[in-house]
Amino acid sequence: MDKAGKPYTEHLEFVAAHVETEAEKCVAYLHDVLEDTDYPPENIKATFGTEIYQAVCTMTHRDDEDYFDYVRRVSRNPLARAQDGRPHEQYDA
Repeated sequence: MDKAGKPYTEHLEFVAAHVETEAEKCVAYLHDVLEDTDYPPENIKATFGTEIYQAVCTMTHRDDEDYFDYVRRVSRNPLARAQDGRPHEQYDA
């Protein structure tokens, strides 16, 4: 279950439905893995490649990071930027 009490996969499917390319969908499905699990980041890189790995790392919000610094960092990565936050807001509403 996610923070809203819904099945965790619903959120991922919702985000993935709002992006277009296969790479964007990979990032959509993986974007919370590093925040919500102990899954090793190097496994993402080994399985999905550097581009997906970098986007997932970019999407991972760091505990000590200012929100606007996070937004700026995301804006510099095209795959991360494609996720753009709107599906999250709509899903959580």
